[in-house]
Parts: sequence; C-alpha cells; structure tokens
Amino acid sequence: AASPTIVLQPSPSMEAAKFQHLWTSLQCQESFAINASALSSMKQAVMSLNTNLQMDGIHTMASGGQDPMFKLYQYAQLDDYAYPGGAGTVFLVEVVADTSAGRVSCLCKSDKPDFLKKFASFFEQKLKEHI
Repeated sequence: AASPTIVLQPSPSMEAAKFQHLWTSLQCQESFAINASALSSMKQAVMSLNTNLQMDGIHTMASGGQDPMFKLYQYAQLDDYAYPGGAGTVFLVEVVADTSAGRVSCLCKSDKPDFLKKFASFFEQKLKEHI
C-alpha cells in the first residue's frame, strides 16, 4: 500500500491559548496506538519527535513527562495552495508514550473530518518511521 500523503504548511503559527480552546471545542477526532519494540531507546525517540516531525510540518506546542509516561501536544495546518477547499484547516495531536508498555497512543482532532482521516494516517506513518 502506498504511504498516505498530505501537504502541510511548513511553518504554521499557533498560540497556546488558541490550541487549548480548539482542543476542548473540536469534536472530530481519530485515535490510534502503535507498539514500539525498542523500549530502551523509546524515550529518546519520543523526545526527538519534536525535531523529526517538524520537517513534515508537524510542530510541538508542549511536551513533557518522565519515565514511563511522556506527552507531546502537536499541531499542523493544511497547505492552502494544495487544498483550496481546506483553507485554514488545523490538526491537533496528543501523543502519549508509555515506555514501560512500549506503546504510543495518539488522539488527533480537527474541524474537517474528511481531512482528519488522511492526516491521522499520515501522522501514524510518520510516527512509525521515528519510533
């Protein structure tokens, strides 16, 4: 199967207050979990997601935690030129990594359900590349 693709803006802007407001108000969501086999390197992999995913247009609003639980809150925005019908569409993601279980759970939210499924598949693919 071809890996899912979606074109994201390279450097979207998002303020913490806006992120928080959208997180509580957006109803459309997709979730998935992946298993990460290399537990010893998982903490490093999760913490380096900030920089690795940024190259794909997925940016980190906040991150933190300590073994065995780490959380990242990330955001992305559709590229308006690639999707004229999706102008201004944003995606928010909560990544919860449990290093003791070797599991990464993700909750993706957006205001556009049709693009959200595509984004969630893309995000899952990118996570598997890095963890």
